[in-house]
Amino acid sequence: MRRRHGVRVKVIRRGSRKGRPHVLRWYGLDGRLHEEAIPPQFRGNARLRTRYAERIERVLNGLEGRTASAFPFAEAVEAFLAARMAKGLKPSSIDTYRYILGLFQGIVRPRDLGAVRARDIERFLDQRSRPRQVPAAGGKTRIRAGAGAVTRRKEWVHLRAFFAWAVKTDRLVENPTIAVDAPRAPRPARFAFTETEAERLIEAARKEPVWIGASIRLAFGAGLRIGELAHLDATDVDWPNRRIRIPAQKSAEPRLVDFDEETGGLLHELRHRGPKMLWGGMGDPIVTEGTYRERLRAAVRRVCAAAGVPQPPKPLQDLRRTFATLLARSGINVFALQEVMGHQAIQTTRDFYIAPDAERAASEGQRRLRGALPWLVRPAPDYQMGDLAGDQSADAPPAGEDGGDSGDAPK
Repeated sequence: MRRRHGVRVKVIRRGSRKGRPHVLRWYGLDGRLHEEAIPPQFRGNARLRTRYAERIERVLNGLEGRTASAFPFAEAVEAFLAARMAKGLKPSSIDTYRYILGLFQGIVRPRDLGAVRARDIERFLDQRSRPRQVPAAGGKTRIRAGAGAVTRRKEWVHLRAFFAWAVKTDRLVENPTIAVDAPRAPRPARFAFTETEAERLIEAARKEPVWIGASIRLAFGAGLRIGELAHLDATDVDWPNRRIRIPAQKSAEPRLVDFDEETGGLLHELRHRGPKMLWGGMGDPIVTEGTYRERLRAAVRRVCAAAGVPQPPKPLQDLRRTFATLLARSGINVFALQEVMGHQAIQTTRDFYIAPDAERAASEGQRRLRGALPWLVRPAPDYQMGDLAGDQSADAPPAGEDGGDSGDAPK
């Protein structure tokens, strides 16, 4: 098993300047400093260097080729969950760990904790990605799609935490998930309506019930999230100034958003509807937040079909993305857009909206820079090809005469 106070091998960069090689450094049991160069095949990235350092550390500590003592996998799971519960982990997180580890036990069927290898992790993730048959009503079966890359990455992260705990508590020698790359989900294509499509969509929304029209206009014209729409209250609306105060939910802090006159009229009709403006009235068909979310998604798809515009992959999020995209194309600063959208990180704002043409934006920026700094557009001298090649042309006047550099020119 791993020695707590044995030799510790570290990967360091010799020197502080860029381009210096990585080496292994450790202090032996005699207190002497040792350094060893990393072989070329392990210098490619940080993960390979870490694996090589761990292998050298096991050799120095006499752990190479040894396995942990037999420890039942089921008992290790219960001990891990008890340790996490003692640290104050939420019950929902405990249930997630229990569910994922139960799936792993059902597919891999490990008996001892030390018998789990990296190939078992790969087999589990591969099996989770395949379609499977599940029972349905009437004694029939149906095909359920396999887990996506996002789900499998989440399962990989939970397994890594479990095996890391086993290594830390000396129940395991090496974490098998380190040798398995995390599943990566393909980045989905971003979608946003054009200005013409947005006008047609708003026109079609005017024929819908008031709560649908107000929801679409707030998502389209103010960038509200579905959760912010569901929790909208009449006390959050500043009617004289036509502003809505959005409490801090996913945002770092509360923010204010403006709405136009037509949206204000729709909200004024809904102000006495119930505890929530867009749902919650006892006499209305929408009495729960979940029902409101489902019916609003269906309403957006119906309005898109009526307007003759493309169906968005994510009906409500793509309305908000269109709002951010149109603001970006109008020239708003990305930091101001971050405040309007309520994003905590600027990278979220950059990834969220579809940026305008980068080449056109760069050209416009250069044009403005030349206008602000006239010395950037100083006329350039007329060089001849002979001058650039280093051999002066016979027809060119010598230096100091007409058209050439004068001797009085500053050097």
